[in-house]
Amino acid sequence: MEAIHRRLVMLKPMTAHASGHARLEAAQDGVEALVQARGLRAAQGRAYALDGAGAARELGAAEVNARGECTVSARLAWPLSRVRAIAVLDGATRPAPLLLGLCGGAQDVESMRGAVLALCRRLEPAPPAQPQAEPE
Repeated sequence: MEAIHRRLVMLKPMTAHASGHARLEAAQDGVEALVQARGLRAAQGRAYALDGAGAARELGAAEVNARGECTVSARLAWPLSRVRAIAVLDGATRPAPLLLGLCGGAQDVESMRGAVLALCRRLEPAPPAQPQAEPE
């Protein structure tokens, strides 16, 4: 009989009133993830899995309903042991962190919070190119 490995991750708010959880289950070819968030004041939530080395993979995006809830379900091609945190970001043009949950391991909250903020900076759109003035 094959062992089933699951993790329940409580998502802590990085903005007021938000809460949620993620359920991660080891599958033969990766991880099945279900992320549920509530109390969001954004139009869309985007869920990400982070490892301890700075890599992040988007799990998906979902529209936030009138009650401030969204659910993302995805398959991630990482082993369960690689997932160190789950983050939910505002799906707006300029992403902002909404929720963060640690999955275990040696990572502390502040280092993963820094990783989420760095992810937000990477996801920001590049500023429009400034037209160069023609020499006179």
